[in-house]
Amino acid sequence: MQRINYKIILIFAGFGLLILFGGFIYSKVTLSSLESAIANQNSTISSMQSEYALAVTKKQDEENANVKATTGLDMSRVAKDDEVAGNFFKSVLTWNDETDGNGKVTKTAGQVYDDMRADFIKTYGKDNSFVTTFLPENRHVAGQNYIDAFHVNSSYEDMESYVKNISSDGTYSYLAFVNWSTHDDTGNEVISECVFSYQVDADGNFLNPEAWVLTY
Repeated sequence: MQRINYKIILIFAGFGLLILFGGFIYSKVTLSSLESAIANQNSTISSMQSEYALAVTKKQDEENANVKATTGLDMSRVAKDDEVAGNFFKSVLTWNDETDGNGKVTKTAGQVYDDMRADFIKTYGKDNSFVTTFLPENRHVAGQNYIDAFHVNSSYEDMESYVKNISSDGTYSYLAFVNWSTHDDTGNEVISECVFSYQVDADGNFLNPEAWVLTY
């Protein structure tokens, strides 16, 4: 009977463990290197994105400076004024039911409209063209107003403004095309457009709104 050489078996077993352990270490090192490379790549991409954003901002600033030097028009000022005007249009062209955290109606769309209309008249007067054209009295009949009786809601959509004039005191005069939608609970919806004329002074105050209906 051939004798088993346990010494040789132990040697081969040792070599096997050494190879297995070495492979494990190599895979760990490779994975660590890969993770490091990915992290470095992500850092590089982030840095490039930041540099690109700065370059775009710088280019836009240069273009704005050229426009201002040539025409006197400050595009960054126009952007701020558009935000002011947008907030105004949203406040007067959006009226829906107001609810609490539990979904209970705390103020109906009709009440929201009446309060907004009263505030507008107090500020700009009842003879303002926007009041006479777009903010008619919400008629009340038998204890219920028109808006709530027909479940009418309104939402400001968007606007596009154009500078008409720049005064020496820094007041910008604008003409804007404004879109808004009205809808009821039966699914009927109408998209409307009107022309607004208004001013925004150097302090960001919205002034002298006037409005006209667009007909096609």
